[in-house]
Amino acid sequence: MNLESAVLKTRDVIRLRHLSLKTEESYLAWLCRFSRFVSERCRDGRPEVKMESFLTQLAKPGVAASTQNQAFCALQAAMGHKQLETTMGYLHAESLSVHSPLDP
Repeated sequence: MNLESAVLKTRDVIRLRHLSLKTEESYLAWLCRFSRFVSERCRDGRPEVKMESFLTQLAKPGVAASTQNQAFCALQAAMGHKQLETTMGYLHAESLSVHSPLDP
């Protein structure tokens, strides 16, 4: 799936959940940042590994944990997968059917 189709899918999920326009804008911005990260630094690997790498690089001194959490929620909405969870900066997938919105 390419970025354009991932954006459309994410918009649909956000609107089904009746989230605010600001939340939609924020989530789409995180999706674009994730896309750029994957294309520049992390092309190979499973989707959960890509997400872990992306979220780990957000965990910097002076950056609030809520920033990382918001990025995680945005990617979770894009993937449409409810079984992902984050614990202490690590991602765990309970199912192998998790796909990055940017994977072919």
